[in-house]
Amino acid sequence: MTIGMWVTVFIILLAGGVITAFLIWWAVDEQSIAPAVFGTIAAVITVAGCITIIWFASTSESGKRALKEQQSDLNGGLQRTVTLYSYDGEEIKSWTGKFDVSSSETETYFDIDGKRVIIHGSIVVNEENE
Repeated sequence: MTIGMWVTVFIILLAGGVITAFLIWWAVDEQSIAPAVFGTIAAVITVAGCITIIWFASTSESGKRALKEQQSDLNGGLQRTVTLYSYDGEEIKSWTGKFDVSSSETETYFDIDGKRVIIHGSIVVNEENE
């Protein structure tokens, strides 16, 4: 899970715990069953919400991509090979290392060995090495 998702789960657990504790305290203080029932419902909703977020983050492709993107940001990129081809299919140059690749409609760019590489108007293949 990403850091943002962990923060979300923490906030949901904290808010749910505070609401549940308040409702149970109210039930004991008033000697009434209704706040205790609402406290139990709040606890179940809190746990279900956290389980749903954790399930989504660990099983969905969107969650997996978010985690991979965060790992790339925190670790200085991913191990990858970028190969530049001419329009005839001939390999012009190849770079291998740990870096991030960005692109727009007209260019692909990345920093490797302290230098920025900007590629205009060619075929670029970006392969992640695992």
